Amino acid sequence: MATKRDLKTQEPASAFFNVRVDNIYTANHTFIPGYKAIIDEQRNRTMSIVSSNYHLVTNEDAFNIAKYIVPKVFHGKSIDDFKVFNIRMPMTRSWCIIDLIIPSASRALNGFSSDCYTPYLRITNSYNRTCTLSYEIGFCRSICMNGCIFGNVGIKITANHSDNRALRNIDCFIDENRSKLTDVEYLWRNVETMLQKAREIEINESQIIPIYCKAFNVKLDINNVTDRQKGIYASRGKRLLNDGKAYFDELGHNGYAMYNILSDYASYPEEGEPYIRRAQSRVGEWLVEFTKACSNDAFSVESYIKDELSVGNFIQSLALTPASINTPHEILPLPNF
Repeated sequence: MATKRDLKTQEPASAFFNVRVDNIYTANHTFIPGYKAIIDEQRNRTMSIVSSNYHLVTNEDAFNIAKYIVPKVFHGKSIDDFKVFNIRMPMTRSWCIIDLIIPSASRALNGFSSDCYTPYLRITNSYNRTCTLSYEIGFCRSICMNGCIFGNVGIKITANHSDNRALRNIDCFIDENRSKLTDVEYLWRNVETMLQKAREIEINESQIIPIYCKAFNVKLDINNVTDRQKGIYASRGKRLLNDGKAYFDELGHNGYAMYNILSDYASYPEEGEPYIRRAQSRVGEWLVEFTKACSNDAFSVESYIKDELSVGNFIQSLALTPASINTPHEILPLPNF
């Protein structure tokens, strides 16, 4: 069986801290127009330099805006019904992800009464322009807490920090995004249909890593790979194969199990926390693309992964080579999505 993980809630206030905006001056105390500094007051540290039209939205502000979004998406619910089950921030505190979940809103996947999913709301904010303020809906598999974001096919609203008009007025922000605030029930029905379609497609162990390469757009020159890269991809491949065995044993050799392999990898990445948002969104995009492709009568998994076979088989060979297992792990950036 796949790894069982318990829901551990956190306090949203742990993501809140005072931030201020300061003017910028030269060493000779000459004012520099057009720019401002974003300061972490507690640490007295500059987090970024931004243009003068930048509108500061603190993590607490971002959380409070969610109070207005929740009733529009989760009918009959308020922010008080949610629990924070994930807060992710780097050591610099320059960006933040807050995941909110309703523990009592678990839904069984049709045909699998014991396989339950819970919708969650993801809030993303930053102080250094690495990401826009955004609100996205995802679904989390209850037994293993794997998450996946379906922003491109579901509910996703964003605001640039330079969009003063929208961010200075919450009602304006909500009104401008009202068309994107679909009922989460509608989104769940679409996701459930895709998961059921994926379950119909047979997948074997040798196809796990090539599908991973396709889902995460892995590009690798197999004739020009350093020893460091070999060690890293061996580690990734070994994990994918181990997870694959667990999920195939639990769910069968099919696309639904493959989805869980990918969402587990995305939700608990070796590469580090900054990549989780991109990775979970990419899994959601893959599920949409995969189920659309397999709706074609001429579809076959072999043809679907033909362009990824050489890289996938290379990574698999590294994963199955005993000498590579003890290679020191280092961080490689995720592919560009």
